[in-house]
Amino acid sequence: MSYFGYKQYKDAALKHLKSCQEIIKYFNCQYNCISPGTEKELLINVFYLSGYTMECIINYAIFSKIYTSTKSLSKSDNVYRIFDPTNKFSFYSKYNDNNGVTCTANYYVSGHNFMKNITLLKKLTPGGNIPLVHDPKIVPSSVSTLIRKWDVKIRYETNINPPINKTDIASLVEFTEKFYNEVIKVVR
Repeated sequence: MSYFGYKQYKDAALKHLKSCQEIIKYFNCQYNCISPGTEKELLINVFYLSGYTMECIINYAIFSKIYTSTKSLSKSDNVYRIFDPTNKFSFYSKYNDNNGVTCTANYYVSGHNFMKNITLLKKLTPGGNIPLVHDPKIVPSSVSTLIRKWDVKIRYETNINPPINKTDIASLVEFTEKFYNEVIKVVR
């Protein structure tokens, strides 16, 4: 398995966020000449990348907090080998502890369940001002619906029911940026 350090999650999140923002800007360009079919495909891609942005920044924040709290990890440690027995967090759903005992993680990256991992992030950042995705006072209902529908498999979809639209996707990207920025503030 190749090396992957946890800081790469932050880089990936920012890269995907910028891609989403640029596509949304293009949609708003007076001279765009996207066919309806291509527009639909791009909206699905922006939907996927927005969720992936949130997932990546959540993973970065969790790994960063675990590093800060344990001080036992090298900042360059491969995420595939990092685990936190206190919070039962790892990359995979099963991990071997320091004694070689196989343990089951409650929170893990490979499952792509960022909604669940937000629970751990909230626990690791008490008093943090992260705009949690399930708070109706912070998140518009259309954005909340999209976030709940997000799944890593969406990248393979050609149709989403109900269909997504530019306004809701633009709102999702706007929220994703806010979420990204707040997570970065809390992790520092």
